[in-house]
Amino acid sequence: MLRKDQLDPIRLILPLPPGARNEAGQREIVLPHAFNFRDVGGYRTADGRFLRWGQVFRAGTLARLQPADHAILRPLGLRTVFDLRSQAEVARQPDRLPQPAPVYRHVPLVSYDGSISRLQTLRRYRRQMAQVLLHVYTHVVLQENAHLVGDVLRDLADPAHRPALIHCAAGKDRTGVVIALLLALLDVPEETIVAEYTLSNRHHAAILKAMQPDFRRAMVWAWIRPSHLYPISLAHPDTMRATLAYLRQTHGSAEAYALNVAGLDQATLAALRAELLE
Repeated sequence: MLRKDQLDPIRLILPLPPGARNEAGQREIVLPHAFNFRDVGGYRTADGRFLRWGQVFRAGTLARLQPADHAILRPLGLRTVFDLRSQAEVARQPDRLPQPAPVYRHVPLVSYDGSISRLQTLRRYRRQMAQVLLHVYTHVVLQENAHLVGDVLRDLADPAHRPALIHCAAGKDRTGVVIALLLALLDVPEETIVAEYTLSNRHHAAILKAMQPDFRRAMVWAWIRPSHLYPISLAHPDTMRATLAYLRQTHGSAEAYALNVAGLDQATLAALRAELLE
C-alpha cells in the first residue's frame, strides 16, 4: 500500500532537471474543453542537444473540443492525431478535431484479454494498484501492442506526419508510455523522462473525472473500493522508473526494444533523431 504522502498528486510532480528549455512560452497549452495538453519539446539530451518545439504534443481526450479550442489548436499546424484509445472509447466519445482536420490515426493500445480476465486481475491486486498500472505499461502497451507503438514512432520520423498529437483518455498512461519511449530513443536522461511523466499530476482532478466510468465498472463487477482504485489516477514517478527498468532488464535498452520488438530499423531511429533534435 502507498503511504498517504505518496498519494498526493501535487507532491508527486518532480521538477524538470536544469537545462530543459522553455523559451517557446508555456509548455502547457490551456484549452477550455480539454486537459493535460502540452508540448514535449525543449528537453535536453545526454549529449547536449534539445528536442525541437512544436513537433510532438500530448494530451487527454479531445472529445469535448469546441470552436474556442479549435482556434487555439489551428496555429499549431497539426498534421496527424494519434488516438490510442480502444474502439469502445472512441465510439462513446469520438474526437472533435478542428477543420481542416489533421489526419486521424486510431491506434488502440489495449489489452486483448477478455474483460472478465481484466476484472479478475483488478480484484486480485486491489491493494496493489500500482502493480496493475505497471502491468498495463509493460505488458499491454509495450509487449502486446509493440507493432502499433512502432507504427506511431515510424510516422513521427516522417516530417509529412508532423506536427503530431498523441492522446488517449487521460493523456497519462498509454500516451505517457509512448512519449517516454520516444524520449528514451532520443537519449533524454531518465530523470527528465520521469519528471515529464509526473507533469500529468497537474491535471489530476480532470484525470480522476475521466476515469470515473471505468472506476464505476470496476466497483460493480470486481467489488473494488474507490480508495483501492485511486493510485491508478496518479502519475507516480516510481511507475515510470519501473517501466524504464523493465525496458532495460527485458530488452537491454529502449533502442533494442524498438529494433527487435517494435519493428523499427536503424534508418528510422536515425530519422527520428535527425528530425526531432537540434
